Amino acid sequence: GCFGLSLVVDSPPFTTSNSDDGHRAAATSLTTTTMVVGCLVAMNLELSVLNLLNEGKYSEIMRDNPRTAPDIITFTQGCAALGSLAATCFVGPLSDSGHLSALF
Repeated sequence: GCFGLSLVVDSPPFTTSNSDDGHRAAATSLTTTTMVVGCLVAMNLELSVLNLLNEGKYSEIMRDNPRTAPDIITFTQGCAALGSLAATCFVGPLSDSGHLSALF
């Protein structure tokens, strides 16, 4: 998903129509938009599948070791919170220095 999206954003414009420039620009915009939306859907699908696989694994661990069930949930939620904090710490300074730009 992310790799496909980077290719679409960095690719030169292309068309699916052989008519005049007005139609060509509209075809380029529609096709690129469709590809970007498709890549975003693929990224969300990938994240959903990975989340389900992770939840399945830690529910299996909780089933095998009932005493450690609260510890596993605390550990996974703590890791998610730390990941969110790390992302925020990186994105803020990068955005302020002008290294990030909007995709759309």
